[in-house]
Amino acid sequence: MFSKTLLEWYFEHKRNMPWRGEEDPYKIWVSEIILQQTRVEQGWKYYLNFIERFPDISSLARAEENEVLHLWQGLGYYSRARNMHHAAKQMLYEYNGHFPKEYEQIVKLKGVGEYTAAAVASIAFQLPYPAVDGNVLRVIARIFGFTEDIMLDQTRKKIRQKCQQLMEGNAPADFNQALMEFGAIHCKPQNPQCEECSFTNYCYAFLHQQVDKIPVKINTVKLKTRYFHYFVFLENEQLIIQQRIEKDIWHHLYQYPLIETAQFSLFPAEEFYARWNISPASGKFAFETNHQLTHQLLIIRFYLVDQFPKKIDASYLIIPTKQCKQYAFPVVIANFNPTYLIWIAYKRCRSRF
Repeated sequence: MFSKTLLEWYFEHKRNMPWRGEEDPYKIWVSEIILQQTRVEQGWKYYLNFIERFPDISSLARAEENEVLHLWQGLGYYSRARNMHHAAKQMLYEYNGHFPKEYEQIVKLKGVGEYTAAAVASIAFQLPYPAVDGNVLRVIARIFGFTEDIMLDQTRKKIRQKCQQLMEGNAPADFNQALMEFGAIHCKPQNPQCEECSFTNYCYAFLHQQVDKIPVKINTVKLKTRYFHYFVFLENEQLIIQQRIEKDIWHHLYQYPLIETAQFSLFPAEEFYARWNISPASGKFAFETNHQLTHQLLIIRFYLVDQFPKKIDASYLIIPTKQCKQYAFPVVIANFNPTYLIWIAYKRCRSRF
């Protein structure tokens, strides 16, 4: 009864999206990775651009990492792009450029977990694996009354088992997409359309007036605040950049020279002088902005420095300002390019720090 009703709803209400109806496992995989932690409206453009530039496994595998990251710029969670690049190389060399057809092979690809493997396996190959994402967890928890902490592995395992039972006798691709779509546009986290829902006669959350309480999430991650000071060294229409190589956010993306402080300060003058042996009077404060990631809040200050250090560490690159767009920067840096920062600093006539 549940599956029949769900599929009827899906065939009537499903959204028309560029990857819907796609049979190429590579393109299905790309769409699933892009849509992780990303709204459909935002991911749509990135999907089209990505497929246009990298239409197949071989083109992605043979690309330079910087080009892949540059195309991903602004989408966030850059590890997804790096993992896709790595996985494409896996498929090129281990599967002769073909997408693996077995779930056990798909799930071993870099960056592919149980959900993504199940989504690709079911949609591309009609294999009976339930794809359980956040939307599915919410729908099943509400309708069938799973009131345990949704963040616990044991709870997710129970819901996955329930989905496996409900999928029996139905086309895996249709069932998985229907359940995900129902959670995305009907049984939403906030303001679900309960008055128009076909499951209200037996939905546990609706009948017990707990729609706003289910799914239960007990474990919450505290937001960590970090303080970044970016120094834009400009001299003779050249500037200094560096690649982030630490196991941290924005891994392998580029940035301006950075000093991170443990707490807020107007300008880390002592560390600035010690690192580059330049008087702090050589520059201007330009701009401050906040940038929130999933578990981190970044307080970011940009400074303009009108001379290069006498000694530049080998980890830094000196490039013409006009070449900035050739490098993959985090969007918060790309949005404030050198020209914009110069304009801010000098038009506002900010005092020297």
